[in-house]
Amino acid sequence: MFSGRAFTSEKDIEELAKLKEQVEELQLKLREKDELLKSAENSRDQMNTVNAKLDEMKHQVSEKEYSLKYAQQQLSDAKVLI
Repeated sequence: MFSGRAFTSEKDIEELAKLKEQVEELQLKLREKDELLKSAENSRDQMNTVNAKLDEMKHQVSEKEYSLKYAQQQLSDAKVLI
């Protein structure tokens, strides 16, 4: 006589098929989430680059404003002397 566990029952085969399907679905979700994470990381890196450029431009604007105020002060001082 054969043991009941020696052969895979139809119920076991169905359960294995369901589990395999669930694993495949989870793998798909994981790949999708990995893609979203990579996209978010790329967006973050782009924003960091834009923010660095913006900071540099703000610094340049500050320098130019200072130069303009200095030039205006020199012009004002020259007018007083004239």
